[in-house]
Amino acid sequence: MAPTRIPCADIAKGLRDVCLAPIPELSRFLKLIAFSYLIANGDLHAKNVSILADGPAGGFRLSPAYDLLTTLPYGDQRMALKFEGRDDHFKRSHFIAFGKRLGVKEAAISRMLDALCDAVEPWIGKLDAIGFDARKTEHLRQTLEKRRRDLSKED
Repeated sequence: MAPTRIPCADIAKGLRDVCLAPIPELSRFLKLIAFSYLIANGDLHAKNVSILADGPAGGFRLSPAYDLLTTLPYGDQRMALKFEGRDDHFKRSHFIAFGKRLGVKEAAISRMLDALCDAVEPWIGKLDAIGFDARKTEHLRQTLEKRRRDLSKED
């Protein structure tokens, strides 16, 4: 029996319902999805998204991110979590639409995506240092470049 795949929308609804400050936590969740997509982390499952009790005030917050690595060289071609009904080919517009439905401002989403795209750019040229064979390294490089374009500002 195949495992149940929980979509990002369900996780976001849970965060919105239990977090004391849902908008910042939803923003962090969007960043986790975008970063995982950008680095080709196809292993971001619902089990890798956790919440922490938020002290004596009650409520919860998103835990710090963990288990973040590229899994493309190991055969993960698609994302484990469905985002906007898809498990690949995420676009900047998908993140903006998703975030806006949750109450996250478009400008905040754009700044976050721009920062991620800027941060990943210099690392794309250093992929050889990971130690995968030339074919896997080139496939990873092409995938990261494509995904960076997917999330970059649309001209």
